[in-house]
Amino acid sequence: TYWNEDYYWSVGLGIPSATPTYENTGLGFYDRLFHTHDEPASDWYITMGQVNFAGNLAVSASTSPRKRYYWETYNLVGDPSIIPILGIPGEFNVNFPDTLPPDIRSFSFLSEPFSYVAISDFTNLWDASHTSPSGSITLELPANKGDSCLLVITGQNKKPLIKTIYFSSINEEFINISKIEIRDVKGNNNSLADYGESIYLGLTVNNYGNTDATNLTASISTTSQWVTINKGFVNLATLAAGDEIVINDGLEFTLEREIPDKGVIIFDIVLKDDKVEKHYKVDITIHAPELEILSYVIDDTGTGNGDMTADPGETFSLVFRIRNSGTSSIAGLINLSTQDPRLSILEATKNSGDLLAGETLEIPVLVRLSQAAGSGSTITVAVNLDCDPYSVNREFSFRVGRIRESFESSSFSVFPWVNLSPQPWTITESGSVDGIMAARSGVISHNSKSSLVMRTYHETEDLVKFYVKVSSEQNGDYLTFKLNDEKVFSLSGEIPWELRSVPVPAGYNKLEWVYEKDMSLSAGGDYAMIDMIDFTLSGSVSYIKNDLIMGSIISPFQKDNPGREPVTVKVINLGPNTISGFNLAYRIDNKPPVIQHFGNILPPSLDSVSVTFNTLANISRYGIYNIKVYSIDKDENPFNDTLSVRIENNNLDEPLFVFPNPFTEELKLTINSKVEGTARITLFNLTGKKLIDFELPVTEGLSETVIRDQSLIPAVYYLRIILPGGITKTLPVIRMRR
Repeated sequence: TYWNEDYYWSVGLGIPSATPTYENTGLGFYDRLFHTHDEPASDWYITMGQVNFAGNLAVSASTSPRKRYYWETYNLVGDPSIIPILGIPGEFNVNFPDTLPPDIRSFSFLSEPFSYVAISDFTNLWDASHTSPSGSITLELPANKGDSCLLVITGQNKKPLIKTIYFSSINEEFINISKIEIRDVKGNNNSLADYGESIYLGLTVNNYGNTDATNLTASISTTSQWVTINKGFVNLATLAAGDEIVINDGLEFTLEREIPDKGVIIFDIVLKDDKVEKHYKVDITIHAPELEILSYVIDDTGTGNGDMTADPGETFSLVFRIRNSGTSSIAGLINLSTQDPRLSILEATKNSGDLLAGETLEIPVLVRLSQAAGSGSTITVAVNLDCDPYSVNREFSFRVGRIRESFESSSFSVFPWVNLSPQPWTITESGSVDGIMAARSGVISHNSKSSLVMRTYHETEDLVKFYVKVSSEQNGDYLTFKLNDEKVFSLSGEIPWELRSVPVPAGYNKLEWVYEKDMSLSAGGDYAMIDMIDFTLSGSVSYIKNDLIMGSIISPFQKDNPGREPVTVKVINLGPNTISGFNLAYRIDNKPPVIQHFGNILPPSLDSVSVTFNTLANISRYGIYNIKVYSIDKDENPFNDTLSVRIENNNLDEPLFVFPNPFTEELKLTINSKVEGTARITLFNLTGKKLIDFELPVTEGLSETVIRDQSLIPAVYYLRIILPGGITKTLPVIRMRR
């Protein structure tokens, strides 16, 4: 077994501690077994099979890589339906008749709340269900029942009740409620008890006995503060033996307009005649809206430049996300206001439309931003959603210009994020600083990382501010923020949302958030989150959208006997968008560049793609070649778009090599002679006047000399060299100004 996972299994997901608390951990098997903190009955796991399931569920809620291991290894050997007894078991106090009439098809009675009741013919199960919070239950019975059945009731810390029930004629009245229904024909007629509705409680009453039920009445009552009973009593007169009566509108109540969603009202129902009085309970779940103003996004696609930011002078919509997490629909008005004169609200009041139960609706409100609103300034608006009697209020602020990333768009495309890790960052609703969305690191295993990058250009020195949250192994797994590949800070352990500010220099910057795990162990939620990033405090910032970088030069490379060589480079698209075609160039020394369009499709990736120019690089002559390869377009970052390589060709096939030409102070001569001897070197001006004339002893192979003469003026000259063996070479050379 494993320490962290066993901790989760027992007390729930949380940071392992010698003194765990209920508030700081999720539900482990102890919590679901004891359920002493008002856990709903759906979270009670009381059988031996459920105990094992409860522990494994807690492990599955973590980021442990051993989730499957726990489901495979932690098994129960035995009957999973056995309920362990904690202390001394109690007994069920259930008033159930020994005999039922043979034609009864359903039977309602009271047991302990949340007990489990089953009825069968000793072999085949007929019906089974948990009782309601009030203890009421209705069991359905088949038409052919035989002469008896078996009733079994179980519950936590209770002795099971096992009773044989017989079917036989009843020689007196036997009144029974066989059906209870909500009749909201005065409301929306959806058979649910919605806020503010007047509702009939429909009852179907049967007399399964052999005698009439005389002076039969039905009445309802409740202690709930959320309901007013309009008609609480109905006289049914006589219900003949074997007959039934349906009460459609004799019992009526009205719900308050403002009630809690999914609250439960317990009604007491009494059936009474001259001889018998029977008591029933019914649990009615009530329904109401639960309204939230979740967040907003800026939408200028139809009225502005479509960059999803608020620019000076622009008309745009503030699109508010409204969620009705309740179970009843409603409609009303949305009201928007501001004290800021730079924002004009063009739709101060707007119909919300139908806010359907369980759904989220987006409501756009049109506004106009003043041209005088400076980039980076903050605008605050107040939002009111008035759906009488339900009303909610919230304030939001936004910054003018493309400044703040809130992730409320649910997309990494509003800003040009680079999110290329094998397990990339995601946008999640699992907690945020403002609104409902935040960015969360990818789910990674040991010895791996998840990175999110933004490349910016700041006009001046500035400040980047953002919120961070971490839940990780203390001193093991870290969120690290890097500026230009240098670590600024690292966080580990349990760090709630906190604001961080980082100074950034003027110019191009790389901002990177990295969540990285060590080689073993996990703790907490095993994640990092960021939200509400302001990329500038008061200055101007732009973002690198296109970032086509030169990865490496594959060819040409230094080798013996270079000639006409292909130019091949690796390119990488580190931008957020796919590049469909691009232009590259290469230049040899100061010669004109060779430009070529490449039609490759480059998706964002850390992997490189090799491309080769059609025009070969001629580096076949003796000398040194400086080759530069660079991108022409699809790139906004000048620090990674150029590569250079230096190739030296030491093979002199020509008998004479003169460089540099043109020259300023000196002219270098390299003579490649096949024999030993003397070379005569002469320099003429354009009129044929001999200016320099000397002999140079040469050896077989390479011989070098230098011409220096400060008296030479900038002009064109002719250099004549007579090599050993009588070979003569004449070529123009140019003296340039310094």
